[in-house]
Amino acid sequence: MRWFVVLAVLPIALWSGYWVAGAYTLEQATARAFNEARRAGAAAEFDEAAVSGYPTRFATSLADISVSGENLVWQTQAVMIDAESHRPFDIALDLSEPHRIAGRFGDLGVDASEAQVTALFRPEWELPLDRIALDATEVFVNFSDQGRIDMTRVLSALQQDPDSMTTYRVAAAIEDMVLNGLLVDLPPDYHIIPEVRLDGLLRFDRAWDRSVLEEGAPLLVELVLSRAAFEFGSSAITLQAQLSRDQHAAVSGTVNVTVQGWRSLFDLALEVGYIDLELESFFLPILQELASQEVPETELSLPLRIEDGTVSFGAITLGMLPTVP
Repeated sequence: MRWFVVLAVLPIALWSGYWVAGAYTLEQATARAFNEARRAGAAAEFDEAAVSGYPTRFATSLADISVSGENLVWQTQAVMIDAESHRPFDIALDLSEPHRIAGRFGDLGVDASEAQVTALFRPEWELPLDRIALDATEVFVNFSDQGRIDMTRVLSALQQDPDSMTTYRVAAAIEDMVLNGLLVDLPPDYHIIPEVRLDGLLRFDRAWDRSVLEEGAPLLVELVLSRAAFEFGSSAITLQAQLSRDQHAAVSGTVNVTVQGWRSLFDLALEVGYIDLELESFFLPILQELASQEVPETELSLPLRIEDGTVSFGAITLGMLPTVP
C-alpha cells in the first residue's frame, strides 16, 4: 500500500515541482526583460507580475506597464501572458486593454474590444521565434485631436522562412477601415477603405530568439513587398516594393504603384489643391502617355525610385522618407 501511495503521489509532486519552477522562471524572465530594457537606456516599469493557472496553465499578468525610450513610449494598464503548462513555448498575449503609444509619429491611443497575439517558439536552446500573429477586433486608433481610425478587424502574421533564420514571411489584412477626421478635404467615399491586404518578406540583421533579452530587438534591414492592395474611392491601388536600410538608417530601393481608375484620383488632387492647376498641363500628358502603354488604359503604373530616403519619379523629386530607427 505504501508503494502504491508513493507511486500515486510522485507524478503529482514532480508536476508540481515543474510548475513551480516554470512559474519562477517566467517571473524572473519578465523582470530580466525589463532590467535589460533599463540597462539599454529605456525607462521600463511594471507594478507586479503574478503567475497563476496551476496545474494546467502558466497565466502571467502584468499590471501598469510603462516603457519609454528615445523614440517610443508605450503605456497600458495590463497584459496577460498565457501558455499551457505542457507547451510553454506556445504563448498567447491578451492586449485588449487600452494602450498609449507615442513617438516620432505623434501620440496615439489604441483600443480594441479583443486583441490577442500568439507566438510560437521552437523548443530549442536559443528559442527561435517560429511564428507570431495578431488577431484584433473593433480596433480604434486615436491621433490626439487630429482624428481617428476605426477598423472592424486586423489580422497579421509573421512566419520564419524555412531557408533563413533572419527572414520572415509577412501577411496582413484590415477590414472596414474608416478614417474619421483625417482626410477632411476629401469626399466621404474616400473616408472608408473596405479592405487592405498585403504579403511580403522582412529580413533582419539577426534572428529573433532569446538573444533579444541581452542584445535588444534585431534591426530590419530589408523589406520585400510582394503585393499590397486596397480601394481608395473609385480607384484600386496596388503596390510592390523592394527596400533596404543602410547603416545610417536611410532607406533605398524601388516602389511600383499601380492605380486602376487613376484619372479620378488626378482630378480629385486638382480639385482639393494637392496639385497646382498650373501644373495640370505638365503632369496630365505624362500620365496619359504612361497609361496608354497599359492594358486597360484606365490603369497606370508608376515606378518610383528611393535613394537615401529621397523619392523620385524619373527626374522629378517627390519628397523625402523619414529615417528608420
